[in-house]
Amino acid sequence: VVDGRCKAAWRGGTNEHSVSVKETEWYDFSEAKGGGIIELCAVAKFGGDIQLAQDFLGGWMRLEPKQMLSKNLRRKTQYNKLVEEGYKEIARYYYRDEAGVTRHVVVRLEHPEKGKSFVQETPNGPGTKDVELVLYNLPAIAKSTWIVIVEGEKDADTLIKWDIPATTNAGGSKKWQDSYNVWFKDKDVVICRDNDDAGLGHARIVARSLADIAKTIRIICPSNLHKGDVTDWMQREQGTREKFFEMIKNVPAMSREAALWSDEELQLLKAKECNQTPFANTRMVEKTIDGKDKKVEEPFPVRELCEGIHERFIGFPRRIGESRLFDHDRDSGCIEYIDNKAALFAWIGRKSKRPVHWGRCSGAVGKDELFEGLIQSAIRYESISMVPDFPRRADVYYAYRDPVRPSENHECFDGLMRFFNPANEASRILLRALFAAPIYYRYGVRRPCWILDSEAGPGVGKTTIAELLGTLYCCSPIKTSKQELKFDHKELLKRVVSSEGRSSRILLVDNVTGVFDDAHFADMVTGFGISGKAPYGRGEETRPNNLTYIITTNSANINNDIASRSFTVMLAKPKYDGSWTELVMRYIEKHRYTILGDVLDMLQNPVPLGCAPNTRMPEFEQEVLRQMCANDVEYHTAIAGIVKQREEANVDEEFARQASEILQYKIDECIMPSFHSSTSYVFIR
Repeated sequence: VVDGRCKAAWRGGTNEHSVSVKETEWYDFSEAKGGGIIELCAVAKFGGDIQLAQDFLGGWMRLEPKQMLSKNLRRKTQYNKLVEEGYKEIARYYYRDEAGVTRHVVVRLEHPEKGKSFVQETPNGPGTKDVELVLYNLPAIAKSTWIVIVEGEKDADTLIKWDIPATTNAGGSKKWQDSYNVWFKDKDVVICRDNDDAGLGHARIVARSLADIAKTIRIICPSNLHKGDVTDWMQREQGTREKFFEMIKNVPAMSREAALWSDEELQLLKAKECNQTPFANTRMVEKTIDGKDKKVEEPFPVRELCEGIHERFIGFPRRIGESRLFDHDRDSGCIEYIDNKAALFAWIGRKSKRPVHWGRCSGAVGKDELFEGLIQSAIRYESISMVPDFPRRADVYYAYRDPVRPSENHECFDGLMRFFNPANEASRILLRALFAAPIYYRYGVRRPCWILDSEAGPGVGKTTIAELLGTLYCCSPIKTSKQELKFDHKELLKRVVSSEGRSSRILLVDNVTGVFDDAHFADMVTGFGISGKAPYGRGEETRPNNLTYIITTNSANINNDIASRSFTVMLAKPKYDGSWTELVMRYIEKHRYTILGDVLDMLQNPVPLGCAPNTRMPEFEQEVLRQMCANDVEYHTAIAGIVKQREEANVDEEFARQASEILQYKIDECIMPSFHSSTSYVFIR
């Protein structure tokens, strides 16, 4: 608080000093944390102490404290309730520590129609709160040099009867704790999994946890029955102790890399598990009301709903720009935009293959609130790209799957360049740099504008080259004209910052004639970022200025501000007939990622300039233009061509020359015939 006012901005922004406040929650972007009223009170008044905040709020709201039943009593009630419903206790599994002292117990109950259920207890009563969980059969496995891990106590007992050191963890599949790992250090481990997706997932989670702990790790699946375990294998598939040992011998130990399976695989596993049930904004919970156990509907907070969606769909939806959500389908590879709550809920149902359950109990999150929550919590990108960048950008979502590898001696890139017909050697080199330009972007680094011109007039394929460049980089050029820049510049900016425009790397000012002197365009070329009113009426958007600017012209005069930042490529007539464009497009489609691999390879293996930069874009000159040259001779040829074309295209110098000629004529012939302008000084009022 400064001068009686809160420093933070209490609004829906996402900058580092914003605190977003909604009806049921808040989020502090500077601290990257949030919650409900209790958490807010704890942070603001009690240094984060939740208990003090609860006591304060209870007193402030004059709430009478309720004598709640303990969790132990509720667990006991749950056991009695299961018995009342017809469940029968089948077994008690005692979890003992290394000294043989019982720490906790798992009670197995079964129902003839409803299946099995489990209740956890301690020697002091129901529940395991504040009890450190231990592994099953711990005294035996602590002394053994090898251990078999199974998914349940029944399977562990099956192997223990065969004098095999077997163990499991309380809670079943996917409840493994890293605290268990100490008992497996430098031991041979066999993970005996059930025959289903959950069994495979649990086995891989355990293997990942033990990858740097155990001496060796093997995963076996004895049963061929769906959801079958080692007990089923023994009872129904003639499994024996000898066959079990033979199975272990025939399975090679996993490499560390195989055990440390990827985060993406782990996310996929969790997503499959989450999508076993429909997505819902409420849940049924048991509460004791007036001494009776009742099931009541309880809402999820918006934060948990957003986290649940991201877990179900492996981090999606994500965000492009300020306010648009998108999904990248794993199967089709397609990008799908999610623009409103209706599209969001249709997407959730289709992706999860289950209906959405949306309750309306008191305090339940609304669909609009969930949509806004996802926009705020989603990972943000500035663009979606089907091709790589140099250097790779953290703010770009890369959606391509093809490997990007160079060809031998960069033959694929050279093959593409042979389709074009530059008018001179300098233009040949600069054309290579143009085709590398869209892949290159560093924030704050100036890049050139490109002028495509021809002394042969129209029909040489200037516009086509810009479009083929877009084909190579999987984007459509944003096309504009002198007229739009002059009269409708804001509409152009709107297209540039849109979701589709963000994915484009090229802006084309097509068919420029006469004099081109546009301040809006000059600002776009030189700016670090581009801002404009966003589509869908959600305010202003800003995007990084990673566009490659291209002007196609027929001997137009370009003002000095633009000309000094431009590289000009002069073109001659194509060497091919009318099928030229189709031939180039087929070549690009066939070799795209190899061509881009060639470009990346050249940029990643830089050759130093060996002299001071000669243009107003020194970084681009060093990191791109020089790398497209085979040697220093080609580099100096390209620089000479840039200087020559810049002087010829510069309208300011042309105006100066004309003014000088007119003044000389007026002085020599009209005003002062006795003076000679070449040798005399004349004061012009």
